[in-house]
Amino acid sequence: MKKIIIALVVGSLFLTSCGGEMSEKDRFVAASVDLACQIVENPEMQNDLEGALALSMDVFAEYGFDVNDEVAMQSLSDSYQFDEEVIEAVQQGVMDCFGSSF
Repeated sequence: MKKIIIALVVGSLFLTSCGGEMSEKDRFVAASVDLACQIVENPEMQNDLEGALALSMDVFAEYGFDVNDEVAMQSLSDSYQFDEEVIEAVQQGVMDCFGSSF
């Protein structure tokens, strides 16, 4: 599991270092997958709302989002919550984390 998360982070760093910045949509997908994988990997997070919120803020901040701007974060969520491409990419990313066990 940790290898997959490291691969995602290294991959995103590689893309960024090659001059190709990730789009907002790609960063949103990557952050969502990263967060979902960490929460599923740590079942105690599922019952720790404060911890999950802190983790969410940390993960999205790592992907360059201004997590302290509640309006911007709500707008971001609203932009992609019904986007089929985003939903499928996040689902695929989570499946890649856990394979057929998820």
